[in-house]
Amino acid sequence: MIPASMLRVLHVTPLERFSYALADGSLVEYDFGMARLGIEGHPERYCPVIFGPEDQHLVGATTLEFFNLMVDPVDGKLVRRVPRARPF
Repeated sequence: MIPASMLRVLHVTPLERFSYALADGSLVEYDFGMARLGIEGHPERYCPVIFGPEDQHLVGATTLEFFNLMVDPVDGKLVRRVPRARPF
């Protein structure tokens, strides 16, 4: 989730609008699109983004997976993860 105003300045176009459930159980609607992102020196990739409120910046699990990263809960840092192949 990135503030909608920032995504518009970067010329990211909304593709659809979706409903999202918040932790308190309430539903909100936000635009959804794709943006080219880079994280900590990793090559840029196209990732899904939500056009959020001005005070919301959030990197979700999907984006971390695209970059083969995970959060180290002890140090609070992003670390490389080894992707696992899973059968369908």
